[in-house]
Amino acid sequence: MMKTLYSFVVIAVFFWSAGFTDDLWETHLENMYIHDIAIENDYIWCATDSGVVKYNTVNNSFIRYTTDDGLAGNDVFAVAVDHNNIKWFGVLQYYEQRGVSRFDDTEWTTYIHESWRNSTDIFSVFVDTYNLKWFVTSDGTYSFDDQKWILQSKYHDIPGNMALDQEGILWIVGEGSLLSFDGKIWNSFFDYDEPYSYLSVAVDNNNIKWFGTEVNGIRSFDGANWTDYERVQYYINDSTFAREENIEWIYAAAVDQHNTKWFGSIMGLWSFNDQYWRLHKDDRDQYERVIYDVEIDSNGIIWSAGPNGLYSYHGSTVTSVLKTKEPVEFILFPNHPNPFNPSTTLTYTLPSSGFASLVIYNVTGQKVREFVSDTLTAGTHSFVWDGKDSLGNPVSSGIYFSRLISGKYQATAKMLLIR
Repeated sequence: MMKTLYSFVVIAVFFWSAGFTDDLWETHLENMYIHDIAIENDYIWCATDSGVVKYNTVNNSFIRYTTDDGLAGNDVFAVAVDHNNIKWFGVLQYYEQRGVSRFDDTEWTTYIHESWRNSTDIFSVFVDTYNLKWFVTSDGTYSFDDQKWILQSKYHDIPGNMALDQEGILWIVGEGSLLSFDGKIWNSFFDYDEPYSYLSVAVDNNNIKWFGTEVNGIRSFDGANWTDYERVQYYINDSTFAREENIEWIYAAAVDQHNTKWFGSIMGLWSFNDQYWRLHKDDRDQYERVIYDVEIDSNGIIWSAGPNGLYSYHGSTVTSVLKTKEPVEFILFPNHPNPFNPSTTLTYTLPSSGFASLVIYNVTGQKVREFVSDTLTAGTHSFVWDGKDSLGNPVSSGIYFSRLISGKYQATAKMLLIR
């Protein structure tokens, strides 16, 4: 999720790439200035500078909502969809237009907290695992549980975005600030000797935090150590010719179910699979490839939005990865989503046919559910765990482990259920 209020001059940098094509990209809403997007099943909700746009991915139609329909303001900067499919929108103040809008597909509701000034902007909206709504405003960071508003921090009042890690810690970034909140204590990671201006954050399937910056590239944090990716060797599309470049202005970050990291930037769409960096380009010019937000749908399609519209990328999706030739590796992919409530998908690949078992255990080592104990063919297999034990009873919140065994191979993955 991208959040920025900057005005900047784009310096065009052109690359030559033999044989690259744009058939993996699809244009959906062209020439529309989009700040932020959120996915709800077959719909993409777009926060634009001229209202809210609901885009139907099935028939490629869209509906626009404005103040005439009940929206709090037409300059919408942030959007999120909660666990009940309620849409939440943050508005930038313009004359009398301000506040947070709620939309249940029938009725619009506007919220203006009593402590907000007439000039209050809503920079970011985030829904956590507990369905608690978080709002970064120009008057501080607030939470809302559908009944009560709480000022969580009056100091974080700048454009930024948020992510929740697998330990339930909230991470907030924006314009130089990097904060974490464990529900009781706020921690700042500001370094006076080497300040970074953070723009985006995402948490991968191994609970590693990824941060996009203005001019210092991308940073990752595993809870103890930092790794910097400022100048990287990368490939354009499917080219095998390596280039080297500084990564700058990373407005958005997202992680897919295969733990590939995706970043929206001033140069376009980047991906990193922990081994290779890749820049995914199409035939648009440099400025038109600026991306403010990146989201990934349930089919693995990468959706990106920016000052020139809404686009989708169908290159390295879940579908295309799983439909490739017979895998040569034994892989237990991280479950997705993680943390989860109430269900999550477990996917794995087997290099050859044979007996395999997939079992879920709790932290004490007790068997909770057995999904597989049979002879399976080589290839990709997926199962959905509904958060219930072998007797059909819902299990409690906590850490669980999926264990896959096939012949000489075995793998374990950690899962976090939060009810």
